[in-house]
Parts: sequence; structure tokens; C-alpha cells
Amino acid sequence: MKDINTYKVSDGVEAASAFKNGQVDAAVVWAPDDEDCVKAISGAKVLISTKTATQIIADGLLITDAKYNEKKDLFVKLAKAWLEGNGILNVDASARKEANALFAKGFNFPEDVAAASADKIRFSTLADNKQFFGYDATYTGVTGEKMYGKMSVKYTEQELAKSPAPWRNVSDGSLIEELLKDNTLANNSMQTAAEAPKFAAPTKADEQVQAQSSKVVSLTFPTAGYILDDDAQTLIDREVSSLAQAFAGARIRVEGNTDNVGNPAANKALSFKRAQAVVNYLIREYKFDKNKFIIVGNGPDKPVADNSTEEGKQANRRTDFQFIW
Repeated sequence: MKDINTYKVSDGVEAASAFKNGQVDAAVVWAPDDEDCVKAISGAKVLISTKTATQIIADGLLITDAKYNEKKDLFVKLAKAWLEGNGILNVDASARKEANALFAKGFNFPEDVAAASADKIRFSTLADNKQFFGYDATYTGVTGEKMYGKMSVKYTEQELAKSPAPWRNVSDGSLIEELLKDNTLANNSMQTAAEAPKFAAPTKADEQVQAQSSKVVSLTFPTAGYILDDDAQTLIDREVSSLAQAFAGARIRVEGNTDNVGNPAANKALSFKRAQAVVNYLIREYKFDKNKFIIVGNGPDKPVADNSTEEGKQANRRTDFQFIW
């Protein structure tokens, strides 16, 4: 990252303008500015979007404790109506068209521009909020607390925040608790949670397709072994699971690699078993679709360092996680 210069802006509109004016080579923007950016710059493309990385951002409403407690009943009614409307927008194209027209009129937007944004959105439901605020014990995905924790670290690293308050001090799920007591809303078929992405079974071609992003994790196995110990599982939990959850729409190719000690064919088979062990763990612990993963055993065929040194051998005994979309 040392050769990358960052350019801070006040909002997504300014970011899009900077990109279209040639001030920056890459920008984080909102829809429909993404389409405008691609049209404005020859050769430009969308690197990643929340269609693939579905669990990296959340919008919320902020309110003081005093105001919430003063008019709690009103806010509960507002939230209920909002979620009911969201449920309808998710399934009714005519209702979405009407909403786009109202949005365009209210914010002085062209209606097609409003539609270009809204038509890419899945609107949050009660069940989505139940998961986000940690009220679904069966949910293994990204909660608000997890997302906020990662955001706090990143904002602090970028000096955008000095000492972020803990999640428990900035969130209040009591409104969601009230709505969950409303059986009419809770049992509404339009208030179910978003379905996890489904993937077709991986093919041999998927083993060679170019990855858009990758992460290397060095997992320690006993000689000739492929069973994950507690340390390896902890490393996966810390380094891989959150990325796999955040990039819910991406396939992940897990490639096992070894040094060149021993029989190449045996090493290749062993590296496959090790990659398979990693995938099995992620599926078991985080309930991922098994077809999300492409498993490859490279053996010693893809070294990243010189096998003539112990340091090089250690570097080659690695597991690559490659994200594909």
C-alpha cells in the first residue's frame, strides 16, 4: 500500500466527480454514479460492488436516547411502516416504480436515475434486522457488532476516528425487540431474511479462472497430516471467515501448497486434502454453501520462494484464498 496515495472526499458524489475528472485512478462511489463513471472513462470498470460484497456496509438511523424514550411508540410505528414498505418493494415491481417516481420528485432526481439505484437494492426486512442486531441465535453471518468492530479499526487506522465507542454504547435493539413481538409483522412472508447466494457446482475451468483478490494464510500441519488443529482453526476464524462472509456473492478458490520435499504426486494429494480440510471447517462452522468453494491441491508446483532455504520452504507451505466473481 506504500505506492498508493489516498484522496479523501466528503461524499460519494465528490468521489465520482474526482474519478471522472481524472483526479484519481479509483474511487468508491454509490449507484448510479458507478454507471456514470464507467461511461465517462474509457476502459473503466467496476472492480467490486455490494452485489458481491453484500456484508460490508449498513445504513442506519441515529437518534438520541432522550428523543427515543420520549416518543418511543411513534418510532416503533414508523419502523413498522418502513419495514412493511420495504417488504413490498422487494417483491412488487409496480410498487417500486411508484416509489422511484416519488423519490425522484422529492429529491429532484431524474426518475431513471432513481430507478438505476433502487433497482440494485434489496430493502431490509424485520428478519434482516433480527440477524443484524444479534437476535437470531442460528445466524452465522455478519452482525452489526462484527461490522462495527471492523469499521472502528479501519476508521482509526485512517485517522477518521480517534477512539470509537464500543458497539454496546452506540446501538439499541429494543425497537427490534418490540417489532418482533408483533406477530402480524414477524410472520409476514415479505419480512423474511435475505437468502444466502447459491452457487453452481465448481468445474475444472473454475480452477484456472483469474482471481480478483487473494489472501495468503500459512496453516501449520503435522508432517504428512491434514487435520486442522486448534491453532489452525483459530487462524481461519481470524483471517478468513469474516472475508468469506463479507464477500457473500464471491466464489473462493482454496489452494493448498507445499515445499518440494518428498514425492511430488504425494505432496499434491496432501495439499488437496489440506485445502479440503479448510473448506470442510468453513462449511461446518459458518454454514457456507459447499459450492462456494473451489478446492485445488498444487503440491510443490506453485512456489513463491526458493526451496533451497528453510525460510523458502516455510513460505511455500501455504494456503491461498482467492476470491472470484
